[in-house]
Amino acid sequence: MKAAQKAAADAQASADKANAALASENQAVTDNDAAVNTLQTTVGDLKANQVSLTTTLSDETTAIKKSIDSPVALHYKGITITPGGYLTGDTVYRTKATGGGMPTAWSSLLYESADAYSLSEFFGGANASRLSILLEGKGG
Repeated sequence: MKAAQKAAADAQASADKANAALASENQAVTDNDAAVNTLQTTVGDLKANQVSLTTTLSDETTAIKKSIDSPVALHYKGITITPGGYLTGDTVYRTKATGGGMPTAWSSLLYESADAYSLSEFFGGANASRLSILLEGKGG
């Protein structure tokens, strides 16, 4: 009977040892699952960051190429030169010559008896044009 009790005690000790080992393995599996989930989240975040960085880099490269291909301003020795203004092309055609410029002076219209009464005139100009330039630099 003592042998059976010893065998039962040994079996119980073995079972307890196996249960402890199983609990340890289960904890290791749980820890591994947590680590895998953390890694998957991190990899997903890295992929999202890569896409974001790629998009940002592409946008900045496009902006740089655009500014090189068609600059708004010129850069020379630390000075930024920005042209501006506008150009106009105004014309006037009169069937009766007044000898004036763009605005019609109604008091200068000729009578039928005048020699230049039958003359017409065409006048063109860019008097309303405005050109400007902006120079920017760092004060020293």
